[in-house]
Amino acid sequence: MVKSYRTAKYVSQPTVHLLCGLNGAGKTTRARQLEDELPGVRFSLDKWMLRSFPDLSYGICQGV
Repeated sequence: MVKSYRTAKYVSQPTVHLLCGLNGAGKTTRARQLEDELPGVRFSLDKWMLRSFPDLSYGICQGV
């Protein structure tokens, strides 16, 4: 478990946390926890893609 940077000695070296797993495994929940606990930014591919390509839908991506 990651300690809060407010209570732990924080190393100023940049770190990337890449989360992957099955649907419903808790990736988003854990990413939100890390965002709250560490000085960093959470990137969501879905939000980024929909902002960049507003006409994009999941049906188009899946060939439906």
